[in-house]
This record gives sequence, structure tokens and C-alpha cells, in this order.
Amino acid sequence: MDYKKLQAKAGDIIKKYGVDIEIVVGTPATYDPILDTYDSTLATYSAFGVMVNPTMQSESGLFSKSDSVRWLVSVTGAPASLDKIDFKIVYNSEEWMPAKIVPIKPGGTALVYLIDAK
Repeated sequence: MDYKKLQAKAGDIIKKYGVDIEIVVGTPATYDPILDTYDSTLATYSAFGVMVNPTMQSESGLFSKSDSVRWLVSVTGAPASLDKIDFKIVYNSEEWMPAKIVPIKPGGTALVYLIDAK
């Protein structure tokens, strides 16, 4: 089965209901022996995501916000193999560091990424 149409549809839905986010990926640092410094660069990708604020229930039964969020991120605009690289999500000047990344990829074609971040 060709999942490209489903991938595009998922991207359209996230774009419609989500927000613009930036995915910032750092390149591995290289050492400059003359300057005795490490140099790395950042690559920024524009993508779309939907943020879900999970809540926690205390023993008293009260609900409060968790210190982490879950992002549903479209594959469209995101770097390839997002589940295998180090990155951060930037939205509204806030930075979210991924703790767990789960690609939804039937037949090997990534449709969306579920990202738990803090």
C-alpha cells in the first residue's frame, strides 16, 4: 500500500488545526585545534504541530498541568528520521526538549511523530 496520500492528508490536518513550530537540529561539533574551540551549527526547519497539555490527577482528586507536553508533528517540513536525531522544538519563543519520539509509520512510511517533551 502507498502511504504517501495518507501522509499528505495527515500533514494537511495538522497544518489546519496546529501551529507553526521550528525544529532546531544541531550539527555535531568539530574541533578546531588552532583556536582550541568546538564549532557546531544549527539548522532550523519549519513544520506544523499540535500541542496537547496532559494533566495529572493528584491523590486528592485535583487536576493540574504536567511539566511535560505531547506534540503531534507533521512529517511535512520536518527533517528526515526525526526519531534518530537530537533536536528541540521551538514554539512561541519556548523551547521543548524531546524525551520520547514515536514515529507512526505503517509500511515504513512516517505519517506523523508523537513527541513527549519537557
